[in-house]
Amino acid sequence: MIGIAIDNSSKSPMYTQVGDAICRAIIDGRMAVHDRLPPEKELARTLGLNRLTINRGYKELGKRGILIQRRGAGTFVSPEAPKLLRIRERRKLRNVAFVVPVSSLEDYPSKIDPLCYDFMLGMNRAFSASHVNLCMIPLVQNDDLSSEAIKSRLFSFDGIISNMDLPGISRAEGLVWELRLKQFPMVLLSLRQQTAVFPSVSYDRRKAVSLATEHLIQCGYRRIGYLGAFRGISADEKTGMFLEVFRNHSMSLDTRFHLDVQKDTPGLAHQVMTQFLERQGDDLPDAFFVDTDKKAIETVMALQGKGLRVPEDIGIIGYNDIDDAAALDPPLSTVRTPRMEMGERAARMLMDWPTDGSLSESVVLEPELMVRGTTRTIG
Repeated sequence: MIGIAIDNSSKSPMYTQVGDAICRAIIDGRMAVHDRLPPEKELARTLGLNRLTINRGYKELGKRGILIQRRGAGTFVSPEAPKLLRIRERRKLRNVAFVVPVSSLEDYPSKIDPLCYDFMLGMNRAFSASHVNLCMIPLVQNDDLSSEAIKSRLFSFDGIISNMDLPGISRAEGLVWELRLKQFPMVLLSLRQQTAVFPSVSYDRRKAVSLATEHLIQCGYRRIGYLGAFRGISADEKTGMFLEVFRNHSMSLDTRFHLDVQKDTPGLAHQVMTQFLERQGDDLPDAFFVDTDKKAIETVMALQGKGLRVPEDIGIIGYNDIDDAAALDPPLSTVRTPRMEMGERAARMLMDWPTDGSLSESVVLEPELMVRGTTRTIG
């Protein structure tokens, strides 16, 4: 069924609503050229309408050239429908690969970044009505990504959403070249820099860090520490923006309060913070910006384990807004990154992918400050 809904409270005639719903199904890709519509009796029974109402709706679209009726065969979407509805021609999309990076295949799926599943929720939200199948494909970052085996596997799909920066990986040059040559539909997800080769969906990382840091400063915190990664592209971007906000406020930084925790390894942030507290004694910052929520949650637990109160003694703000952030006691102040929205937008880019060689515009979404219980106004 194509998902036709009728609004009994609407002043529009029922046959008009039927026609409008069919047009929407064609426009958003749920119906394609040559697809057969449900028989009039079947659709009438489903919607609780008279068959003559469905017949009139079909005939009105037939007059406009959007539907064609074939005696003894049924009613079909006309080849002229996309042009009449001003739809760009789309590729048929049935199976989509979601490419995710792993250190080794033994890491899949246990060590997949949990944020990837938020991306998938958004993709499935977009794909569900169009019956597109989504399959997560792990690729080992240090493998030859241009091997025939990998290319054969990826080209078996109708489109790709990649959480790997394939154009930026030298071992993927052959794969990227062939994707471009074939004008293969691929959307890059969560890149640090946009590329002219493929459209991408990302969010404003600099703004996300700025929102968190500015919030701490506006609360009155002045001795602010940083706990997180200090190496890598993402880390450089976060630490760079953190320092820039301080410069903009003519505030000085105390590097003793900068704690290097490179990964989200369970227990690592807790251990580093505990050692820091034992080393520093009473000479502590007012607050910490922590570069992931997982590390922030462990930081709060380490502080509480040493008898310190959050936020009364030390404020904490995290980054990402994972599910556990709001469940923490006290609930974690953080910055929400729009992961589900990114996945949904990437999926819709694939569904709207034209066949004329043109590309969709890359999209940068906005983060959101989530003020909860681990920060407070002081002074």
